[in-house]
Amino acid sequence: MMGVLVSSVLLVILIFVVVTLLVLSSQGVTQGINTLTILSIVVGFVVSVLSLLVSFLQWHHPKAPPASEELIAASFFQTSSRSTSEPPQSDVFLNDPRREYIEKKIALPSAGQMSHRFDWGEAPHMNRLYGRDQELATLKHWMMDDSCRLVAILGMGGIGKTSLAATLVDQVQEHYDYVFWRSLHNAPPFKRILLECMQFVSDQQQTVLPEEVDSQISLLIEYFRTDRCLLVLDNVESILQGGSQVGHYREGYEGYGRLLQRIGESRHQSCLLVTSREKPKEVALLEGEAAATRSYHLVGLQPGEGREILKDKGLQGTAHTWEALITHYGGNPLALKLVAQVIREVFGSEITAFLTDGEMLFRDIRDVLEQQVARLSALEEEIVYWLAIEREAIGLDDLQEDIVHLVSKGALQEALRSLRRRHLIETSATSFTLHPVIMEYLTDRFVDRMCEELRTGTMVLFERHALLKAQAKDYIRESQHRLILLPFVQKLLTLFGQEALEQQCKRLLATLREQHDHHPSYAAGNVLNLLIQVGCALRGYDFSRLVVWQASLQGVVLPEVNFGHANLAKSMFTDTFGSILSVAFS
Repeated sequence: MMGVLVSSVLLVILIFVVVTLLVLSSQGVTQGINTLTILSIVVGFVVSVLSLLVSFLQWHHPKAPPASEELIAASFFQTSSRSTSEPPQSDVFLNDPRREYIEKKIALPSAGQMSHRFDWGEAPHMNRLYGRDQELATLKHWMMDDSCRLVAILGMGGIGKTSLAATLVDQVQEHYDYVFWRSLHNAPPFKRILLECMQFVSDQQQTVLPEEVDSQISLLIEYFRTDRCLLVLDNVESILQGGSQVGHYREGYEGYGRLLQRIGESRHQSCLLVTSREKPKEVALLEGEAAATRSYHLVGLQPGEGREILKDKGLQGTAHTWEALITHYGGNPLALKLVAQVIREVFGSEITAFLTDGEMLFRDIRDVLEQQVARLSALEEEIVYWLAIEREAIGLDDLQEDIVHLVSKGALQEALRSLRRRHLIETSATSFTLHPVIMEYLTDRFVDRMCEELRTGTMVLFERHALLKAQAKDYIRESQHRLILLPFVQKLLTLFGQEALEQQCKRLLATLREQHDHHPSYAAGNVLNLLIQVGCALRGYDFSRLVVWQASLQGVVLPEVNFGHANLAKSMFTDTFGSILSVAFS
């Protein structure tokens, strides 16, 4: 092929030379050059037209691939379409030197390029899990070997359900195309969680849900049939009713129960993993040893496992005292971590001294928490109360914005490190929150302290913390209303009665106006939220020249309420005030 090409080029050059000499000899140099120039232009034009014509014909009638290439590609497709139970032919292809060429030609993705998508939500990062090997093995067997569709991890607060679930998911994640984790600690609406999950497993293609709950769940199950999905719902007890109706849902959250039932009953290749302090009634109805729904009741750690958790705490004691300590707290990992700090700080790291003098003082986890909180600095206490109010993980900037007085980020970081060492907060790379058990305790303690301040007329927490955040997400604000503001009001009505409570609020407003004119404070906003919740008539109330932060005023009628020169930043009204007509700078 190369020889023919060279010969053709030489022949063209020879013809060109001969034609040039003939023209020059017959027409002379001057006339001959003009003739050759015109001839070159004509020849170039003809060659260009012919090239375009050839290109068009090649595009319109593509050349068939060589037979050998067709044969290679065909043999590859045949090999790929066969069952994986035929390893000899697959091995032959894997060792074939033509493999790289074939893959480039037909551009097929390799198995290693299969994508796994993860939305970890509020899942904790686990470095190590102590003493749960048997539990992990059982749960993995249910999910991977028995193909269970609904699995529940149950147990008391602080026992390690979330940690176990996070470690389990980390170990099985590669078996699923999609992993989606959400915490229900603040009771987010069912439709919100379902939409987020649907958007995730549909690669953002499904952005609108049907109106009916069953239709919404049916759509999700279709995705669960197409791909292997793992959906994790943590802290399910937050959407269940308290009191005698164990396992039943709070009003407005019945959709979660329908989701559990449908996923447990329907045929698909995915799994829903839930953690809860109480067993949902759908799990109780569907579970069985050979069923696709199972539940695992998590108990405390054994003495050896509990000691392993505390090995770096520097505690001193005999094998007997170690066993007595761990048994007393039921092997609860959270309680053991908290009490270890008390033993170090109060009893000189001596377990025997604690068992002798402190055991009766710290009968349960709340007694331990009371001792821990009593030892906090003022800034540390302020931080943990704000984390209880926020209800979900927040960053350092958000925390700094919550605090009304000036505090440097360095001081905040040092206080957060101290709280982390005391095992009172949980941290990620950029955010901070409380363990649910600790959050419950601090929420109750915060409400009690606020009631005491209102009774005595002293305002410390009442000025520095908001009862709720008006501009928070709807479900967070509803959680703050249900768990903080409503219990606060109920206790005050029991303590004062409505008329006396209203008079006390008026005295507080007068005190604020006299002593704290435009001083950064949440007190006036707290008073206004309190009056609204009690149902007081607000006509004629005077909030002028006060800082009214975090007042939730949506849908509230405010006849003749004086907000003259008030600072209403961070508060929420039903509508905007209207167009800005003038602005004054000073």
